[in-house]
Amino acid sequence: MVDAVEADVDDVPTLRARLAAMTAALELQVERTRRILGAAGEGFHMIGMDGRIVDCNDAFARMLGYTREELTTMRIKEIDPRPSPDLSILTKRLVDSGGLRFVTQHRHRDGALLDVEVTVHHVELAGESFFAGFSHSIGEQLARERALRAAEAERVALQAEVIAAQEATIRELSTPLIPLGDGVLVAPIVGRLDGVRATALQDRVLVGITARRAHTVILDVTGVPEMDAAAAHGLGQVARAVRLLGAEVVVTGIRPEVAGGLVDVGVDLAGLVVLATLQDGLQRSLRGRDRR
Repeated sequence: MVDAVEADVDDVPTLRARLAAMTAALELQVERTRRILGAAGEGFHMIGMDGRIVDCNDAFARMLGYTREELTTMRIKEIDPRPSPDLSILTKRLVDSGGLRFVTQHRHRDGALLDVEVTVHHVELAGESFFAGFSHSIGEQLARERALRAAEAERVALQAEVIAAQEATIRELSTPLIPLGDGVLVAPIVGRLDGVRATALQDRVLVGITARRAHTVILDVTGVPEMDAAAAHGLGQVARAVRLLGAEVVVTGIRPEVAGGLVDVGVDLAGLVVLATLQDGLQRSLRGRDRR
């Protein structure tokens, strides 16, 4: 019995040495972790379940314009601009999920709102419950993204303007208005005659009739591949407008399939002079000039 007690007494220095070594190792680990967090570029912060900022690193303090000591006397609601109910909902989601990554805002000391990305984890350790989070500013990144979106929107708008200008030019070139003198205008139509082109053609023809006091308008449809309902309606619309100004309408270049299309859609050809070719139309206009 005495020998056992003496053995235990002899082990006390050994136990003390082991305890001291374990304590030193633990303190070294704690100091190593603190230095790593201190050197990290991201802002580290530890939040208690009551919303109190328990700890943070210098990067987090610098990002918000405070000292580390100042922040550890504050609560998260002082730097998070969201209403308290929203913070409560976020707290519950963090507890339920264990961790989240999200984009939010932090309030700087000067009142400015900083765009940040935050990663937060719910930690339970030795009966203690808290949130450990890392955050970094993404203001420059969001600014670049906004600039890129604005540049893309500007590019799309410019492209739309260029396309619209090209289409207008194409319409202008594909439906020229040629004055022949002595009151005759020729409008050769090339390509599909849709509603937009028909309206543009009508406007040009009416302006031309008024400006040149034209008495005859030759609408040549030799270059129209097919005469569907929209094209036939557009042609009839232009013809009616011309007649309202007292000018004669001559339609040339109607192929058999085009003529069938006009009949099928019920275009009224009454009051129109329909000739096979543009040459026929020109000759008729010349004869009319000679008679005048």
